[in-house]
Amino acid sequence: MSSFDFSAYLQANLRSVIGSRTATSGTNFSNPTFTVQILTGGLTNHTARITFAAALLHVLPRVLPLGVEGYSRTDEDILNQKTVILKHAPPYIAADPSQAMSVDRQLVEKLALELVNYRYVRTESSGSRLKLEGLFEDRLIQDEESSPSRSPGKISLHVPRLIWHDRERSVLWIEDLGSMRTLSEILLDEDDSTSANARLEETIKAHLKQVSWDLGTFLARLYCITSNPPQHILSSLPSSDPGAFHDYLANTVLENLKRPEAHISSQEAQLLVDKVRAGLRETADLTGKEVCLGMVDFWPESVLVDLDDHEFPRVGLVDWEYFGPSNAASELGMFLAHLHVHLLNSSTSARGKERITLFAEGVCQAYVASNRAISSGTSWKPSKAFKRRTLLSHGREMVNGVALYEQKLDPAAKKSVLAAGMRSLRAVGTSPDDLDMQILRAKDADGASVSDVDEYHYSTLEGIWQAFAALGFDS
Repeated sequence: MSSFDFSAYLQANLRSVIGSRTATSGTNFSNPTFTVQILTGGLTNHTARITFAAALLHVLPRVLPLGVEGYSRTDEDILNQKTVILKHAPPYIAADPSQAMSVDRQLVEKLALELVNYRYVRTESSGSRLKLEGLFEDRLIQDEESSPSRSPGKISLHVPRLIWHDRERSVLWIEDLGSMRTLSEILLDEDDSTSANARLEETIKAHLKQVSWDLGTFLARLYCITSNPPQHILSSLPSSDPGAFHDYLANTVLENLKRPEAHISSQEAQLLVDKVRAGLRETADLTGKEVCLGMVDFWPESVLVDLDDHEFPRVGLVDWEYFGPSNAASELGMFLAHLHVHLLNSSTSARGKERITLFAEGVCQAYVASNRAISSGTSWKPSKAFKRRTLLSHGREMVNGVALYEQKLDPAAKKSVLAAGMRSLRAVGTSPDDLDMQILRAKDADGASVSDVDEYHYSTLEGIWQAFAALGFDS
């Protein structure tokens, strides 16, 4: 993992700063003006929380170039804070400097934060606007402090606001959402005090249910409102040929299906990979309302959660550098796959499995309910194309999950994850209308357990099916 000297960066930009010390991971060092806390967990960028001695209202005028319009002076709640998150983008992946990566990813995240946090984004040339009104009744980010009771249709989900993009030095200044934990950390938390307190666990489950509802509702509205995005938005995003990346994903699936834990013939492995390739081509060729804007690389580490000291839990969505054209089905399939890898991990406790199942089902239920509300109460149901794209994305990410989570999965878990991923890919036939939902079940049409599912994995496979059923895959 490479590093970036945030102290030196700030010292060069804050004219009144004297002296600084380099911060190491997880350590705070102070100087007369600020402290730096390096944040770990990210792979793409260098990230730090900066705490200033004075509010940002007094700091930013000494940082921003004269006359810059890099931040909104009307966001007084941000300007009164003393903390900010800085993200530095090197011209490579921070966790692997041998892998080049364009710093233009910050332009993508900048656009995403502006687009999602404001009701309109205006194009300079024509003055046309992309309307995002409706994600919230008033504004996108709704603090629970200003809403003591949550009314129907309102959700509490936070996307950090952009403060300034220092393009010359490839540093984003964004709002600090505070001390929050990733969704994975919350779902897999093995705090002994929680185990001994049944009432506390029920409270946590109730909060997770609310978070899942907020997230599912937000996703439904985001995907619907940004469907068929206007050309001026698409042209603002860096263009690239997805072919090379799609080849990488498909080739990785093939490599993982060659693992001994997969127990699959080379012929069937190639057949499943061909389905993956065809699915990736289909999604790349989508047009019109089938296309929406999404996070693209959507997984539980992008979801931050705070369950402490709030009547209502808070949820945040971060890391928008891959934001761009996508489709709802593929986004949901990817997100569910990462949850289901955790579900099938041998080290996940029974309590963790219960939390994961509850959360995944809640997101899907909220997504369906919100789609019905958006369509004026009509009975929304997933199309065959929607199911197909969801399953292909889910299966691909499950299979590739054995490599991504290599250090966290034992051989038995890898076998289970691969088997679940192959089930999703097998459920998709060779033609668009050919789907076999029964393959996803841990029991056959007569209710008997299928032959290749032992008692240990029965409940977890049924947990996966519950999420698909909540999306309407059983109809």
